[in-house]
Amino acid sequence: MKTLSDENLKDNMELSDEEEGDALERKDTPRPETPRDEEEAEQDKKKKKKKKKGKCGKFCRKFIKFMFSHVGLGVLVIAYSIGGGFIFEHLEVPNEEDECKKAATDYYKAENNTLSLIWDIASQAGDAQDQDIKDKFKKKLQEFGVAAVSYNYVPQTNCSLIGQPGGPKLIWNWANAFLFALTVVTTIGYGHIAPRTMWGKLVCIAYAVLGIPLTLLFLTNIGDVMADIFRYIYAKVCCCGCIRKKNKDKVQEIRTPSPTKGWKLDETGKPLPPSREPTIIDNDDDDDDEEEEKITVPLTVTMLVIIGWLLGGSVLYTVWYKDWKWYSSFYFCFITMSTIGFGDYYPSVDNGLGTVEDIMIMVSAWTYTIVGMAFLAMGFNLMQDEIVDKFKWIGEKLGFYKKEEEEGEEAEEYPTLPSPNFWRRKDDKKQKKGSAAARYCKLVVKYTFSHVGLIIMVILYSVAGGFLFQSLEEPNELDECKVSEASYQVIENATLNKMWEITNTITNDNKDQIVELFTELMRNYSVDTIDNGHEPTKVCNMLGKEDPVSGQVDYQYNWNWPNAFLFALTIVSTIGYGHISPNTMWGQLATIAYALLGIPLMLICLANIGDVMADIFRWIYSNVCCCGCCKKKQEKEPEDEKLAKNGAWRTDASGKPIPPGSADNEESDDEDEEDEDEKITVPLTITMIVIAVWIVFGAALFDAWEKDWSFLEASYFCFITLTTIGFGDYVPGVENLGTSEGQIQMIIAWLYIVFGMALVAMCFTLMQDEIVAKFAWIAEKIGLAGEDEDADGKKEN
Repeated sequence: MKTLSDENLKDNMELSDEEEGDALERKDTPRPETPRDEEEAEQDKKKKKKKKKGKCGKFCRKFIKFMFSHVGLGVLVIAYSIGGGFIFEHLEVPNEEDECKKAATDYYKAENNTLSLIWDIASQAGDAQDQDIKDKFKKKLQEFGVAAVSYNYVPQTNCSLIGQPGGPKLIWNWANAFLFALTVVTTIGYGHIAPRTMWGKLVCIAYAVLGIPLTLLFLTNIGDVMADIFRYIYAKVCCCGCIRKKNKDKVQEIRTPSPTKGWKLDETGKPLPPSREPTIIDNDDDDDDEEEEKITVPLTVTMLVIIGWLLGGSVLYTVWYKDWKWYSSFYFCFITMSTIGFGDYYPSVDNGLGTVEDIMIMVSAWTYTIVGMAFLAMGFNLMQDEIVDKFKWIGEKLGFYKKEEEEGEEAEEYPTLPSPNFWRRKDDKKQKKGSAAARYCKLVVKYTFSHVGLIIMVILYSVAGGFLFQSLEEPNELDECKVSEASYQVIENATLNKMWEITNTITNDNKDQIVELFTELMRNYSVDTIDNGHEPTKVCNMLGKEDPVSGQVDYQYNWNWPNAFLFALTIVSTIGYGHISPNTMWGQLATIAYALLGIPLMLICLANIGDVMADIFRWIYSNVCCCGCCKKKQEKEPEDEKLAKNGAWRTDASGKPIPPGSADNEESDDEDEEDEDEKITVPLTITMIVIAVWIVFGAALFDAWEKDWSFLEASYFCFITLTTIGFGDYVPGVENLGTSEGQIQMIIAWLYIVFGMALVAMCFTLMQDEIVAKFAWIAEKIGLAGEDEDADGKKEN
């Protein structure tokens, strides 16, 4: 039996089926579009476009975040260096082949001329004495030897096969070009190779402009991470619980007012009850923060880590390069990681990367170097707080400023402002307590660390370094010169004896045979002379002495004082030209010790001068160049707001009435001046123009002094020097350092370089705020910085 509910249900189901059919028919039949439908369709299209843009934007954000992460920066530096290797190889290899062919042409020309002269002398041997013939042979042979050393060409070398079996070694192979690119971006600048072409030099400048900031950013980033890791390890493992939280057993108590301390007063003069100091429960989070802040690694631990890394590297390089002594390897590691890079020692890749062992050595060497430079950045990061605390402690001991505790006690002891006479009497008492010797020491220290004092310290330190290195290296230079001279004399005497023997066999029919024998003999002589490295006409006993005939000094010591002074300046400035470098053990160890003190001193001096120059340049830009555009714009306030703001009378801490606007106006004036100073920012284009003008000025100066330098070469030298890369392919005034004119030029040149480096520091100071603002703007546009701000805004709302 069917119930009523079943029938009703069936009817309802039938109706629903009919309704569904009608609905399907309505869907099939087109409905006329309304303006509202068109708007909705356009909105849907816009939403789809926004979604697509949102996906692209998210992808771009993720990509940029990755590229500026630790791994991304490392990948960027490696890829940039690899690309630089291919670029410099492509630019310099063709020129290397051309230079080889030119050297071959010059060598064979000198050889033919010498052979012609020797044949003339030999053919007249019967009419002259034996010693006269030998003296003439010796003179022509020495002239040919000097030319062969200058050309640096090995006879019978096929320049067309350069870099191939049977041909000369390719200097600009990819491995060497990659090494060169790394020395550019790290500002090490070994100088074992340097670009010779115009485009190579221009590309080197452009490559450094982008690569150096990228590498510095990477090293700073990695150094911060390594510093955090090292702090954690030191706190958890090495410190052995010395930074545990104190006062765990204290019971929470309500602080009572101290009977020795007075009550403070508010602005109206009413007494304020002593404020309750935070309890232990209230300060849990703050204690944790303070606990983290207290994790400072001592200077000794940081220095031990860096020294351990240097010792580890010296062991590795001693194993890899059998002819390196342990102290030479240690010296190389320090010179490399401090970015001085003389180039007297460098990871040799002259044979390319032909074997797996060569590849592993190069990869390991440069991994060690990059990580070591990051270690130095970590060390500076760790030492920063410790050094600040040490200087603060020294300043407190010398009386430069009060301790924070003493200032707090004085403020609590005197709740109201005492009269000026009170402070004057208090200062007089303190001055009487201090002895005259202590006051003298304070004045000396203050002057020493002033602008003029720092410059004088750097100059005196460099002058003393010149005498130090001259005393260490000049005797060794004389000894090495005598050794090489003796070995050269053996080569020369053997060649002369054979030439005399050949001369005695000359007949009218064997001229061609005699010429071939002379040719072979001279080529062997040139190869041996180049390998020996001694200049044939150089007499070691006459180094630094005047010739009795000409009255001039023909040969100067490489380690005379001007050159040693120049060397000392390249150490403290980390330029490291490498035109001379210490060869003795004590000279290399003294270089390390000299750099440890000199480099921080030079950096402080440059930063100090750079800040002063930045302030001067800001003032000039705001008052002269800016033409009033940086003046503060003030909007007029309504009169009723001014009256409301300035019309009310207030009281000071003692309850006395203060006239309206008297204190506020002074404070607002000071704030206005501070705001006005803060708003003076110099655009990036202006600072870049200043650096470019300084480089052009230096290029014109050195172009006038150095006759064999072109304007482009002088500009290239100025840039490479001011960025502290210092390849050493161009060194000013080396040939004329023995003359007074050359020494004056050297002094002017180094004043230009030091102030140029200070100018670069100034420009970095000026560009800092502008660059931060630019990056913040880019981050907001990309969406990297907007998320946190939006989140904070939502929380506040």
